[in-house]
Amino acid sequence: MKKIMSIILAAIIAVSAFALFPLSSGAATLKEPAETTDKNNDTLKNATNITVGDTITGDMCNDTDVDCYKFTVVEDGKVSINYDNLTENGYASGKWYIYLFGPNEETIAMVQCNLNNNKTIVLPFLGVKQGGTYYIMIYPGTIVPHGKYRIRTSFKKSKAYEQECNNSELKATKLILAKDRIGTIGGDWTNGDFDNCSDADYYAIKSPGDGTMSLSFNHKKKTPVSNTYSSWYVDFYKNSNGANRTVAAKQIFLSDSNVKLVKNLKLKKGESYWFRVRSAQDYELNNGGDFFNPSEIMGEAYTVASSFKLSAKPKLTAKSTKNSVTRPQRRSRTSRAIRFR
Repeated sequence: MKKIMSIILAAIIAVSAFALFPLSSGAATLKEPAETTDKNNDTLKNATNITVGDTITGDMCNDTDVDCYKFTVVEDGKVSINYDNLTENGYASGKWYIYLFGPNEETIAMVQCNLNNNKTIVLPFLGVKQGGTYYIMIYPGTIVPHGKYRIRTSFKKSKAYEQECNNSELKATKLILAKDRIGTIGGDWTNGDFDNCSDADYYAIKSPGDGTMSLSFNHKKKTPVSNTYSSWYVDFYKNSNGANRTVAAKQIFLSDSNVKLVKNLKLKKGESYWFRVRSAQDYELNNGGDFFNPSEIMGEAYTVASSFKLSAKPKLTAKSTKNSVTRPQRRSRTSRAIRFR
């Protein structure tokens, strides 16, 4: 009887504990906080705090409503963001804009969402740095009386991804030789075309010793759907006394794959180089060239692969060591010990 009572008591305690402390269900589903005239999330300063992994549902109240969210990452890695339009019946000409901003409120990407399209929109992923705060903004594009949306976020821990915003030499992501880096080019994307593509990814390279390095640029080979000239422009250079000396540069198309940029380049220990990835549009517009529409490379992942081989130390040969052999010195007569009788 005592045994039965103890089993029943244990079951009651277990049920009570579960009711008080339920098992975690993982990522949370959140609703946008109620907006008031004196406090809302319509600016980056007043952005609603979320945690990566959360799913947020929001409501655009009118044609002037703006919704901002922010999250801080605790580790290096990759943040993926998916957007779903939940507006019932849609609007033929209605649209919103989704912005991604970096830690210093720099624009990383902007994507247009047409309200008559209920397909999930995958935003360009964010390569994030530990401790960095990033922002998502939903901005009205046309007069829309009312509309709902959902944002889903996820995180992958990794040190392989670029760290936004790395759009200058001062903010460059470190590229350790023989370790790959994965990145993507953002920009302003409206109606499938870039309005402005000023995003650039800079990588800093420092030689760990005397040796030779190779560098290549790779991505998933694709056939362009509409923009044949959608492409990247990459260059590898050295900054010497304030002037850039280009070692290699190339325009890379979606139909290209595994492009070798540098092969067996001799480096000295401590020598520094830079590797830069831009859209061909950004390069050409800044150099007076033709316009290359880069819309199809936006959000397309690329990989910068490198290798490094230390120079072998010179080996001593039998010939070089022949004259270096130390022979025992002869003992002179004057150095002999004097014996006393």
